[in-house]
Amino acid sequence: MAWQGWVTLGVVATSLGALIVTKLSADLVFLGGLAILVMAGVLSPNEAFLGFADPGVVTIGLLYVVVSGLT
Repeated sequence: MAWQGWVTLGVVATSLGALIVTKLSADLVFLGGLAILVMAGVLSPNEAFLGFADPGVVTIGLLYVVVSGLT
């Protein structure tokens, strides 16, 4: 496995640990993991932002807005 795979596994394990141990919100943890992968050179900035263009991700983001409005 190349070094990119090991870095990715480390980021995933650290993210899961942070979700379990800390009270940080999931969006902060996952955006932090994404930032680490971009800074390490595993993902290009273009690839990182490409995931936000997916219709499923946009739908989930809109659902966050609806839930925030309901509360």
